[in-house]
Amino acid sequence: MLDSPLFVNMTRWGALYGGPGAIWGPARVTPVADQVENQLGLGPGGLPRLLPASNASDDLDYILPLTRVNLNLPNPLFAHAVGSQAGGAFHNGQVQLDHLRGAMNSVWPALANPCYAIIDSDAAHHVSLLLAELAFANVAAGRAKIVINFDAHTDYSPAAMNAASLRCDNWGSFTIRPVGAWLPIADAYVMIGNRAGGGLAPVPAWSNTTCRLRAPNVQSQNLAGATVRLQMQSLINLLNANIVALNAGAAWNGYDVYVTVDRDFQQTSFTDYGDGAYAPVAAWQAVHDVLDELNNNVANVSFAGFDLCGLPTYAGGSVTAGPLAPQQRFDLALQDVQNFENEIAAL
Repeated sequence: MLDSPLFVNMTRWGALYGGPGAIWGPARVTPVADQVENQLGLGPGGLPRLLPASNASDDLDYILPLTRVNLNLPNPLFAHAVGSQAGGAFHNGQVQLDHLRGAMNSVWPALANPCYAIIDSDAAHHVSLLLAELAFANVAAGRAKIVINFDAHTDYSPAAMNAASLRCDNWGSFTIRPVGAWLPIADAYVMIGNRAGGGLAPVPAWSNTTCRLRAPNVQSQNLAGATVRLQMQSLINLLNANIVALNAGAAWNGYDVYVTVDRDFQQTSFTDYGDGAYAPVAAWQAVHDVLDELNNNVANVSFAGFDLCGLPTYAGGSVTAGPLAPQQRFDLALQDVQNFENEIAAL
């Protein structure tokens, strides 16, 4: 399977971006993107990039002034900085949906299908919503569209949605629910790897995988199965059992899948959101099993796109890994970037 990696800079608070007092600009971000490029074995200039974010990190310097005028974008774009020096509250990328969508749609490079995006901050996980929208744009009618989110959090809110308040912790709601003029982009939103009580893994492991179907049937449903492989079969069975509501009663012609991985679902991630419940080996085995099961044991599956978000941040910590130097933290993330690339290439 071909993929085209894309590096998206959404914060100034990456672990290798210089920290407080750093003079912000491409010089801070480019070496980080270079490391990602080198890890993936790409030649110089082989990684399309959107950078930099602004000095305050509550805007994006790569949005052109004319775009700002034409779309009547606020200044700054975000309500607060995306991510923060101290990893504090309110730095969840809150933004108006049509503002972020218009801004990002004005700057995406030519994206291969499928695309593999690396989003540097999981406080900007809602960028995945826009990438999934693009990935599904040319999916034929009658095919089920599935977003799978590996994450320590559900990124879903059952509350009434407001298009003026898209955030990293509610973007999943927008995948399957209409919000104002926004229409759902998927038929199913799947949540894997969520932390259970006390921030621990559920017992047994992976047993709290859930799915929500496209409105109006959005109630949370557990995907049965002792393994994530069996849960993927339950997902397909659930979609097939709901063809009346989702596909006018017709059998699905196939399934198109967008997969996003927030590194905070595993331990030693060093994001602003702390350790996930699963050791890295177990986490990436689960990603492998989900992709392999859908690719090899479900008929008519296509993968529309992929992203990995949540590179280590300046304030990010880990209980399981202890204190590590910024480059050591980033080396762990580079391995995850490579792990996902390997999984994609195997499809």
